[in-house]
Formats: sequence, C-alpha cells, structure tokens
Amino acid sequence: MTATSDRPPAGGHRYISQMSLLQTAGSMDCPSCAASITFDRRFSPWCIECDWNVDAGRPKPTRLSRVDRRRQALAARATAGSALAVAAHAPDRAPRWGVASTIALVASAAVIGVWLLLVLAGVSMFGGGPLAVVLGLFILGIAAISRPRLGSKPEGAVARADAPELYALVDEVATTLKAPKVHVIAIDGDWNAMTTRYGPLQRTTIVFGLPLWHGLSDPARLAVLGHEVGHSVNGDTSRGFLEGTALRTLETWSVITEPPELVTDEGLVALASIPANLVMLGLSSFFGSLSSALQLVLLRPRLQAEFYADRLGAAVAGAPAMADALDGLRLDRAYVRAVASVATNDRPILELFAEVRTQIASTPPSELERLRRQEARPPFDHDASHPPFNERIAMVERRASPGPPLLDIDPARMRAIDAELARLEPRVARELVEEYLAEIS
Repeated sequence: MTATSDRPPAGGHRYISQMSLLQTAGSMDCPSCAASITFDRRFSPWCIECDWNVDAGRPKPTRLSRVDRRRQALAARATAGSALAVAAHAPDRAPRWGVASTIALVASAAVIGVWLLLVLAGVSMFGGGPLAVVLGLFILGIAAISRPRLGSKPEGAVARADAPELYALVDEVATTLKAPKVHVIAIDGDWNAMTTRYGPLQRTTIVFGLPLWHGLSDPARLAVLGHEVGHSVNGDTSRGFLEGTALRTLETWSVITEPPELVTDEGLVALASIPANLVMLGLSSFFGSLSSALQLVLLRPRLQAEFYADRLGAAVAGAPAMADALDGLRLDRAYVRAVASVATNDRPILELFAEVRTQIASTPPSELERLRRQEARPPFDHDASHPPFNERIAMVERRASPGPPLLDIDPARMRAIDAELARLEPRVARELVEEYLAEIS
C-alpha cells in the first residue's frame, strides 16, 4: 500500500492527469535477463524479474572490514530476536526487561556516576593550594562540557489553545493505550515523527513533521500517533534519556581527550610530548570503545521498543494503517522532489503541501516495490535504532490484533485538525524552501 492522502489537494493545484502519466511511460529490455521493462521516466528503470538496477540512487557499498561484518551479523540476529521477543507477547503487554536492558541501564548509570565523581573531585580541590584549585577548575571544566543535557522545549511547539482538536486526539490515544500524558506537541518540516522529553520534569513531547502529516492518509496519521504515544507505555523515553546521556558523555570524553597529533612540537619538547599524547590517545580510544559497546548493547532493546510501538500503533488504527504509515515514511524522496519543485520554479510556497500529496499520489507502485527490494538487499546498519521497514511491516501484518482498531477515524475531526495546522503552513513551507535554496546555492 502507498501512503496517499484520502483528500484532494488544497488550492488550485491539480493531480497529474492520466494523459501526462502516459507521456512519462517508457519501455526497454532488461540488459541482464532480456525481460521487458515498462517504467515511469521520472524514476529509475529496474527489472522486477532479476532486480537489475534495483539499487539505483544508492551509494556503491564499500568493502567491509571483519569487525563491520561481525557487527552487521549481530544486528541481523538482534533484529530477528527482537521481532520474536515482541511477537511472543500480547499487544497489551510490553516485552520483558531483558539482560541487555539491565546491562545498558547499569552501564549508563555507571557513566553518569563517574561524571558525578568528577564534579565532586573538582569541588574538593578548592580547599588546597593554587595548583589544586587550577586542577579543580580544569576537572570542573571537563564535567561542564560533558554535563547531562535535559533538553529544551522544541521549536515549533503548539499551544493547546491553538490546536485543541489535535491535543484531544493525542490525549485520547494516550488514554486508550494507558500511556502517560503528552505535554507538548511540536510541528516541524521533517519527513518524520518522534517522541522526546525535555526540561527538569522531563515533559513528554511528540514532534510531527507537517509534510509527513500531509503525505499520510487519516488512518496512517492515527497509526503514527499511536506509535509515538506507545513509546511511553513501557518507559522507552525515560530509559532513553539515561542511556542517551551516557552515550553523549562518553563521546564527549573521547573527543576532548584525543590529541590533535602525537608529535606537537620539535626537538626535546616533541619527545617529551609523545608519552602524554599516547596516554591521551589511549583514553580517547577507551571512551570511544565504551561508547560503541554501549550502542551494541542498546541495539536489541531499541529494536524491541520500535517493534512494540508499531504493534501499539496497529492496535490503535489497524494493521493496514500502520503498514501504510511505514510505507509512507520510506517515500522521503517524494517529499524532497516536492520541495525542489516549489523552490526552483518560483511557485507560491503554500503549494508545497499540495505538491507533497501530488508527488506521493503519483509515485508508481513499481517504485515503492523497488524501494522495498532495495532495503532488503544490503545488511542492516548496526548503529541504527530502527528495524528495516520491511521487517516492521512484516511484524505488523503477522501479529496484528484480530479485533477492530481501538479508535475510529472521524474525517470531520481530521479536517478540523488540518484547519488548526494550516496556520503553521506558511512558516514551515518558508523554512523548507529557504533551506533548500541555501543548500543548492
């Protein structure tokens, strides 16, 4: 299924006509297997029989080291294991707290504990002599640079009074899933949606990209909201703050301890600096290795969290809606084409969102199938926090709840939310067009 909007484009922008679509059609014989290929000239031709040119537009893979191959093998096993762990539970039961989650939590707490010891060590030196005070200030400087970030209120935050229908829908989703209340909803220009926390009270925030909102059908929108609210059901966002803080701290320590070069001067000074630089390089490598190890430990819990959030999104809006949303998320190139079309053709910026819907609607099924096959070919990136879309859709379709969706779609309610978000369209569209023009200039 493609993630198309179930409403006509706004303004006077028209869908591509049947005749213009016919004019973009092309045909050729596959250079690999000689099968007949019919394709849309706006997209790369490829062969459905032998997958010739299915990787069009993707950078050529580089030769992987043995370590990278092992990491990718671990990632593949982690993905399969995470899917099985989530599938073994009913949709209303979060995956059990596993060994990896426990190790990650203890390791993250230990890193933050070391940071606290740095602060205490720096403060304790103020009672000594001048040299101790200087050393204490140096240690406190390191602690300040690597301090935990509580986050700030995201840009594009929408007040409840300005979007009462949107907040009411999110509140209903949270009540249905027995999730904590979402305090803030923010709207930006990304082709994405995410859940985060900010401030001393760690208030829950959902950030939804306005182009993505326009590119999805009403059921798919509800499914994405269910997915994002679902991250708070089993405490993903709370653990994510602790683990993210530990990773940022380790990465900061790795950067500030890495010497620019082993030999920093000439003569005897250079010889004297080598041992100190080697020690610093060893510390930098140690902190970097700890960061990589923690990322690998976190991989399976993060994958499980995404699979489980998908199941909750499917429970709220239905499995077809969740699968539709995931398919829509992979069509980010259509979103880029829409921005480019408006930015480079001197069109009114408010046509941007109609153009997004047009680009999504005119993407042929063959292009979506090519993207699915392309994703299935390369090994999974071990640093990614999300499973591949193919795996996520398979999970949703296999483990869908047998009953009806927990919430019904009210088209009138969605149109009311559209009207609330329409006030934000000029700002978001202007920012996207300006960013695109700045990149190509």
